[in-house]
Amino acid sequence: MINIYFINSFQQYSFYRSQGIDFINNQERFNEMKELFYYIKFILLFELNKIISLILP
Repeated sequence: MINIYFINSFQQYSFYRSQGIDFINNQERFNEMKELFYYIKFILLFELNKIISLILP
């Protein structure tokens, strides 16, 4: 569920950037990006935790 949301948001972000639209000025877009980066951070920490627990049982 998170990964699907992540991919869709990133595709939308890429599209907006390719159109030259300044998404920062659009508050709704900006909030979506903040949420997206929150999910990225969450996923990275989760994966890092799994890797560490494999190395250090």
